Amino acid sequence: MYKLLLIISALTTFCSQAVHACSCKGYVEEFCFSADTSDYIALVELIEFEDETAANFKLIENLHKKIPDTIAILGSDGFNCNLSLDNFSVGDTLVINVRFYQGGATNVTNFNTYHWGIPDCNRHYLEFSDGIVFGALDTFNVATENAYQDFKQQLFTCFDFTLSTAELDEDYFNIYPNPFTDYIHIEANEYRITDINLYNLKGEKLISLNLDKTNGAQIDIPDDNSGLYFLEIITTEGILRKRVVKI
Repeated sequence: MYKLLLIISALTTFCSQAVHACSCKGYVEEFCFSADTSDYIALVELIEFEDETAANFKLIENLHKKIPDTIAILGSDGFNCNLSLDNFSVGDTLVINVRFYQGGATNVTNFNTYHWGIPDCNRHYLEFSDGIVFGALDTFNVATENAYQDFKQQLFTCFDFTLSTAELDEDYFNIYPNPFTDYIHIEANEYRITDINLYNLKGEKLISLNLDKTNGAQIDIPDDNSGLYFLEIITTEGILRKRVVKI
């Protein structure tokens, strides 16, 4: 009886840890939101399923960092936070942002060890067919269909290729004046700023400043065109994006 209680206790702890690990703050459809410099991003083809929870993928092209020519990806097995592979079929081609498990992850359905998985908190894959990548890339590229070559260029302007993908609270910043005429002053109360970017509604980057981890900066905006712009503040702890208006 004592051993049984120990087993039940261990299972309860394991399950509670799994549930806690899989909690998501809210799904974000933008592929760039999930991407940072530690990720492996590649165009792949699904070539076979091992079972309902794992499949083998063939590399077509590495886009960021390198994966092997063939990788076995662990999907959702009921205890991890990986993307379910149920919606895919053999022959599907995908752009994936895949996670590498340094020590391997055990599949609870077949007890095999896997070193690759696609996380399911936020968008970590896009569909590919006939030279077109389908799905939202980021906030400013509103198109949901992009030619593959264009997508590859846009991929490296992803906002979240930084130290962190966390979205920061605007309350920790002072950004003024807004609306503005010639400049915007930015102060970060608790964070160190590494980069500041300004975009127009077309997603074109108008200003890009690389800073030496400061907590404040001023950017001058000589553009005579009034209207709405998007300000991006990248810090060592995450990113703040804010709409600003030029008058």
